[in-house]
Amino acid sequence: MVKRKVLIVEDEEDILKFMRRMLELKGSQALCAPTGDEAWNIFLRERPEAVVIDLLLVGSSFDGVELLRKIKEANKDTLCVVFTRIEEEPSLNRIKELGVEKVYFKPPSIEELDEMVELLAQGARKEAKDG
Repeated sequence: MVKRKVLIVEDEEDILKFMRRMLELKGSQALCAPTGDEAWNIFLRERPEAVVIDLLLVGSSFDGVELLRKIKEANKDTLCVVFTRIEEEPSLNRIKELGVEKVYFKPPSIEELDEMVELLAQGARKEAKDG
């Protein structure tokens, strides 16, 4: 059985590790990147079916919004979820216009985190079957 690829773009190491473990428990292959630059390279090489993106990425030459734009230009069918502390309306409107599936805010509840992981894993499985 081929594992479905989900790219996690998160600069907080604890969150990155936790999300990777949860996705692996759901049967997905978790690809991890702490910066937008690294995430973009992984995306081009691995072509994941789903991506979860933190909007504020420390140490990147571009932020999560720019990464989201690049991913959607490369493959508009990639399921994209945003995980962020940003709650300003202009930023949220911009990412929704780019085609993000859902926005989750930090810190999430256990239920929200489980919902997000399930969306990524199920969306990844669906996309992989369709493609």
